[in-house]
Amino acid sequence: MTCFGLMYTNLWMVSSSFFETASKETSEVFFLPTDKETTTTEMECVAPRRNKVLYEVEHGHGNWWIWTNVDGSPNMKLMTAPAKANSVDEWQLVKDANEKPIFDGSLAKALDSVTVLESHIVAEGREGGIPRVWVFKPENKSFQRLEFEEAAHD
Repeated sequence: MTCFGLMYTNLWMVSSSFFETASKETSEVFFLPTDKETTTTEMECVAPRRNKVLYEVEHGHGNWWIWTNVDGSPNMKLMTAPAKANSVDEWQLVKDANEKPIFDGSLAKALDSVTVLESHIVAEGREGGIPRVWVFKPENKSFQRLEFEEAAHD
């Protein structure tokens, strides 16, 4: 990560190469697809920078997995969209099998990070002030909080 005054940049690689520019209040993520036949291509933007909107992105299962505070939510929402440039108009809340959003940005649960794996999505955050881990399976939309034998304390 490189810091330039109020802005910082971050570069990471998964199935696509990502480049993020962000501050504490706004962010923008660019990607360079690694599955293209040519090696000389321009980076494309997942969603243009917007005032007071933060977002982060992972790629998997043919989609972007986006956690964002779009629409002024106090916590991050988990959203998905087709893995293409400028997909902001197609962002949809991720819903469980009962069509209930799994992270809606409300105060009930805070979403801190998302890891996209081959068969499931792992989300880390807080619920009731306690650190929590959840697993979402896109194929059947099951959503489960992992329970641990020891009590979690912060």
